[in-house]
Amino acid sequence: MSAKKSDKPSIIPESIVITEEDKKLPEYKALLRRKEELKKKAEMAAKLPEVLKVAGEKFDKEFKTLNAFVNFVAKLEGKKGGKGKRAKKLTDEQKAQIRQLKTEGKTAAEIKKAVGCSTAQVTSTLYAAKK
Repeated sequence: MSAKKSDKPSIIPESIVITEEDKKLPEYKALLRRKEELKKKAEMAAKLPEVLKVAGEKFDKEFKTLNAFVNFVAKLEGKKGGKGKRAKKLTDEQKAQIRQLKTEGKTAAEIKKAVGCSTAQVTSTLYAAKK
Protein backbone atom coordinates (compact mmCIF):
# COMPACT_ATOMS: atom_id res chain seq x y z
CA MET A 1 0.00 0.00 0.00
CA SER A 2 1.55 3.29 -1.04
CA ALA A 3 1.06 6.45 0.95
CA LYS A 4 -0.55 9.32 -0.93
CA LYS A 5 1.59 12.45 -0.92
CA SER A 6 -0.39 15.56 0.00
CA ASP A 7 0.08 18.94 -1.67
CA LYS A 8 -0.40 20.64 1.69
CA PRO A 9 2.60 21.02 3.99
CA SER A 10 2.61 18.75 7.02
CA ILE A 11 2.55 20.06 10.56
CA ILE A 12 5.71 18.04 11.17
CA PRO A 13 8.21 18.59 8.33
CA GLU A 14 9.71 15.37 6.98
CA SER A 15 13.26 16.75 7.06
CA ILE A 16 13.28 16.87 10.87
CA VAL A 17 14.68 13.82 12.65
CA ILE A 18 12.58 12.95 15.68
CA THR A 19 14.22 10.96 18.43
CA GLU A 20 12.56 8.64 20.95
CA GLU A 21 13.10 11.33 23.61
CA ASP A 22 11.29 13.85 21.40
CA LYS A 23 8.32 11.49 21.13
CA LYS A 24 7.93 11.58 24.92
CA LEU A 25 7.60 15.37 25.01
CA PRO A 26 4.12 16.82 25.57
CA GLU A 27 4.68 19.25 22.70
CA TYR A 28 5.28 16.38 20.29
CA LYS A 29 2.18 14.58 21.51
CA ALA A 30 0.18 17.79 21.07
CA LEU A 31 1.46 18.06 17.49
CA LEU A 32 0.36 14.49 16.78
CA ARG A 33 -3.10 15.19 18.23
CA ARG A 34 -3.37 18.34 16.12
CA LYS A 35 -2.31 16.41 13.02
CA GLU A 36 -5.06 13.83 13.69
CA GLU A 37 -7.64 16.59 14.22
CA LEU A 38 -6.69 18.19 10.90
CA LYS A 39 -6.89 14.83 9.16
CA LYS A 40 -10.40 14.23 10.54
CA LYS A 41 -11.50 17.73 9.52
CA ALA A 42 -10.17 17.19 6.02
CA GLU A 43 -12.05 13.88 5.77
CA MET A 44 -15.26 15.54 6.94
CA ALA A 45 -14.78 18.44 4.51
CA ALA A 46 -14.34 15.98 1.66
CA LYS A 47 -17.67 14.33 2.56
CA LEU A 48 -19.58 17.61 2.95
CA PRO A 49 -20.65 18.08 -0.70
CA GLU A 50 -22.20 14.59 -0.77
CA VAL A 51 -23.93 15.14 2.58
CA LEU A 52 -25.37 18.46 1.39
CA LYS A 53 -26.52 16.82 -1.85
CA VAL A 54 -28.34 14.03 0.02
CA ALA A 55 -29.90 16.56 2.43
CA GLY A 56 -30.96 18.69 -0.52
CA GLU A 57 -32.65 15.71 -2.18
CA LYS A 58 -34.43 14.83 1.05
CA PHE A 59 -35.80 18.36 1.54
CA ASP A 60 -36.12 19.18 -2.18
CA LYS A 61 -33.81 22.17 -1.74
CA GLU A 62 -30.25 22.98 -2.76
CA PHE A 63 -27.75 23.63 0.03
CA LYS A 64 -24.52 25.21 -1.19
CA THR A 65 -22.95 25.58 2.26
CA LEU A 66 -23.15 23.90 5.64
CA ASN A 67 -24.34 27.20 7.10
CA ALA A 68 -27.29 27.26 4.67
CA PHE A 69 -28.28 23.76 5.78
CA VAL A 70 -27.93 24.59 9.50
CA ASN A 71 -30.11 27.70 9.10
CA PHE A 72 -32.72 25.65 7.19
CA VAL A 73 -32.87 23.06 9.98
CA ALA A 74 -33.11 25.81 12.61
CA LYS A 75 -36.12 27.27 10.80
CA LEU A 76 -37.72 23.82 10.68
CA GLU A 77 -37.33 23.65 14.45
CA GLY A 78 -38.95 27.05 14.80
CA LYS A 79 -35.76 28.86 15.70
CA LYS A 80 -34.40 31.97 14.12
CA GLY A 81 -30.76 32.26 13.19
CA GLY A 82 -28.65 34.30 15.54
CA LYS A 83 -28.87 34.53 19.30
CA GLY A 84 -32.38 33.36 19.93
CA LYS A 85 -35.99 34.37 20.08
CA ARG A 86 -37.27 37.87 19.50
CA ALA A 87 -38.61 39.64 22.57
CA LYS A 88 -42.37 39.66 23.04
CA LYS A 89 -44.12 42.95 22.37
CA LEU A 90 -45.01 44.99 25.39
CA THR A 91 -48.66 45.39 26.28
CA ASP A 92 -50.21 48.83 26.68
CA GLU A 93 -50.30 48.20 30.45
CA GLN A 94 -46.57 47.45 30.53
CA LYS A 95 -45.81 50.60 28.54
CA ALA A 96 -47.90 52.65 30.95
CA GLN A 97 -46.08 51.03 33.90
CA ILE A 98 -42.72 51.92 32.32
CA ARG A 99 -43.72 55.58 31.90
CA GLN A 100 -45.09 55.71 35.47
CA LEU A 101 -41.92 54.20 36.99
CA LYS A 102 -39.79 56.70 35.06
CA THR A 103 -41.81 59.62 36.45
CA GLU A 104 -41.12 58.14 39.90
CA GLY A 105 -37.40 58.49 39.18
CA LYS A 106 -36.55 54.83 38.58
CA THR A 107 -33.62 53.92 36.34
CA ALA A 108 -33.98 51.83 33.17
CA ALA A 109 -32.36 48.87 34.95
CA GLU A 110 -34.83 49.11 37.83
CA ILE A 111 -37.76 49.45 35.43
CA LYS A 112 -36.76 46.42 33.36
CA LYS A 113 -36.64 44.27 36.49
CA ALA A 114 -40.02 45.55 37.69
CA VAL A 115 -41.75 45.11 34.32
CA GLY A 116 -39.92 41.98 33.18
CA CYS A 117 -38.59 43.23 29.87
CA SER A 118 -35.30 44.33 28.34
CA THR A 119 -33.51 47.63 28.80
CA ALA A 120 -33.88 48.26 25.06
CA GLN A 121 -37.66 47.91 25.37
CA VAL A 122 -37.69 50.35 28.29
CA THR A 123 -35.63 52.96 26.46
CA SER A 124 -37.57 52.63 23.21
CA THR A 125 -40.88 52.98 25.10
CA LEU A 126 -39.64 56.09 26.87
CA TYR A 127 -38.27 57.53 23.61
CA ALA A 128 -41.61 56.92 21.86
CA ALA A 129 -43.40 58.67 24.73
CA LYS A 130 -41.31 61.83 24.17
CA LYS A 131 -42.48 62.20 20.58
